[in-house]
Amino acid sequence: MDQHNVQSRRPDGGCEAASYPVPATEAAGRRVLAYLRLLPMAEERRLELTLEVLRGLAANPADEQTPAQAMSLLRERLRKPEARDALPTVPAPVCLPLMRGHMVPEEMDRRPWLSQATRLAQGYNRLTGRLSVLKPRVIWPMLFAVLVLIHLLARKLS
Repeated sequence: MDQHNVQSRRPDGGCEAASYPVPATEAAGRRVLAYLRLLPMAEERRLELTLEVLRGLAANPADEQTPAQAMSLLRERLRKPEARDALPTVPAPVCLPLMRGHMVPEEMDRRPWLSQATRLAQGYNRLTGRLSVLKPRVIWPMLFAVLVLIHLLARKLS
């Protein structure tokens, strides 16, 4: 695959898919340059590295010159000590050690609305002490009646 389609600019400023194929070396150069733009280095050094990679790609006797081959050449260039010296050192972030363990399995609440209403009723019982003599079988119908009354009042007012 020695031809790649890329997006190009028209003379009037718009963009459209290229109707002409772009040479593989140009596609490889664009990819290498896009990768190097993410590295913190001077623009001159970035362009020099791209030119070195493209020259190395042209000197490669392989029939297909792909962006993948260009990226492997770039990685070889970046492994050299002079290329590593051009990159500024960025301090590593300080992180606290993580304490990793297993999660304790808990039973899933199948009816959260019911358990939430029970907790509210129990909290009300603890606060007032008035309903402590009533059994839960009496509290639920009372709660249901109050909710029905609220619903009917809301319908009547709207």
